[in-house]
Amino acid sequence: VDECPKDPRKHSPGPCGCATLDTDSDHDGVPDCNDACPFNPTKWVKLNATNDVCGCAANDVDSDSDGLMDCKDPCPLDPTQGLNAIDTDSDGMPDCRDQCPHDKYKTIDGDSDSDDVPDCEDKCPLDPLKWESGGFCGCGALEPKSTVGLTPSPQPFSVPVMMKTDITCSETDDGSFISSATGGSLVYNYTLRCVHSAT
Repeated sequence: VDECPKDPRKHSPGPCGCATLDTDSDHDGVPDCNDACPFNPTKWVKLNATNDVCGCAANDVDSDSDGLMDCKDPCPLDPTQGLNAIDTDSDGMPDCRDQCPHDKYKTIDGDSDSDDVPDCEDKCPLDPLKWESGGFCGCGALEPKSTVGLTPSPQPFSVPVMMKTDITCSETDDGSFISSATGGSLVYNYTLRCVHSAT
């Protein structure tokens, strides 16, 4: 017996009734006709303010357990940053998702030296061994392993406690750097072995 004589596609009404196929597009066991989110297998009940926040397109997940669903959270992996997340450069992208938090014209950048620090935040974008600063010897040159044992002139001078900003380096023919540091009113000269890296 054909229970849907006017629907050539069905012989019985099924869950959706005659004239509507019992299709289950997301294979969640709920036919599209009864599925509030027919293309999301994790959602099917009627959506409302109490049982859904993110809608059909996203799951209701709170990855950082801060009370905000990821779809509404500017920093979904940082529980300390909520709706008022820090945006240092005021470009509309919170620092937690901004590769260039100090450049309002960029939110993403390349990494030329593959050191996992984007060029916009890398003080030495072509030196994979340095990113916070050029150090004593500058970008592209290896730092001395230790300043202990250096003999500055004139004496005395405590090299190990010297501030990096007090250092200036100039390259010599043998690949070392003649360096100077200011201590009080005197300038102390000594040699640092700052060898250029292969890159």
